[in-house]
Amino acid sequence: MRNCRGDTLVQSRLTALLLALFAGLALAIAATELSGVTALMVSQRTREIGIRMALGAQSNEMLRMVLRQGMSVIGAGLGVGIAVCASFSHA
Repeated sequence: MRNCRGDTLVQSRLTALLLALFAGLALAIAATELSGVTALMVSQRTREIGIRMALGAQSNEMLRMVLRQGMSVIGAGLGVGIAVCASFSHA
């Protein structure tokens, strides 16, 4: 009985393992891309950040500004992703 049950669960376990592996890979790729987009945004605004710092802005204000912009990009991506996912799940 145990052998029969083990044989029927092999396919499900393999599918779950592959799904978890691909989900982890997708998460790593997404994290890498988000850090790349944030680095690009900061590099494009280096002069502006330098001028703001020279005029008296604190480094924590600049960090907040960069994080706010990064979170807006993430929020927009999440919104679009959730909307697309919801539209496919009702189809």
